[in-house]
Amino acid sequence: MVENAAYGVVGFFFPYWTRNIFQFQKDYTTRIHVPNYAPEMKQYIETNTNAQARILVMPKLDEGFIGAPLDTSVWGFYSLAPLASLSTNRTIVYNGLGGLDVISSLYDQFEKGNDEAFLKMIRILGITHILYRTDVRLSESFKKTTLLSFWEKAINQKKDYIQSLRVSEIAIRQTQFKLSQVKLFYENYVEYPQIFKEIADQTPPGVKFINVAMETQENKVIIRINAQAQSSNDISNFTQGLKTSQHFKDVGLTTLNVEQNIIKFTLNLSAPIKLES
Repeated sequence: MVENAAYGVVGFFFPYWTRNIFQFQKDYTTRIHVPNYAPEMKQYIETNTNAQARILVMPKLDEGFIGAPLDTSVWGFYSLAPLASLSTNRTIVYNGLGGLDVISSLYDQFEKGNDEAFLKMIRILGITHILYRTDVRLSESFKKTTLLSFWEKAINQKKDYIQSLRVSEIAIRQTQFKLSQVKLFYENYVEYPQIFKEIADQTPPGVKFINVAMETQENKVIIRINAQAQSSNDISNFTQGLKTSQHFKDVGLTTLNVEQNIIKFTLNLSAPIKLES
């Protein structure tokens, strides 16, 4: 029983020791030597771009090997995703398997030399950088339609034009940021003068304010009034007046003390940031 089991194990593993299981296709193996410039690329990208960068890979991934986009290199890298997307924490844009048609269209516009359409699309897609790779290994079918020299020449031709737009692009983004801040300011602007006026209109002559505190919470203002009066009727009229006003909600007394015939009280209420006229 032991001998048969031993022969069974030897027979099971025997085929795996008679061939190279690491080489799954000619020129490609699971045991590769990564060149020094690969980690240097990662370091350069993460040092010279911000976390919001969107980087377009060029040339596009090759579909000529297995009928699906592949990133392949002359040093043996072979993957459905480009090396940059696997090694960096930046957003890498490429024509991946099941990718968006707009990405394929972007590459098409570049290959056809439609600069205006290409530049418009990279703005829409938020692409900030281009990663051009010279170490890609191309399939025979892809070589017929794609020349690395063409891609490099085309990129160099567009480089000056793209860089010339940088100043305008920065100015546009700065203007957009300023406009967004102005919009945000007015959306969150509290109409304090109007709130004080509405409170004053409901305040009887016998009520005197000690202090008023206001705090914004989401889309409303929380108001705390510390005041004093000589008559409970004044306090009642003041409270009822605020409750009947269309501008105030959650009106209620929280403290009430009498000191030397003077009634001191605290009143809480809320009002919307924007008062309706």
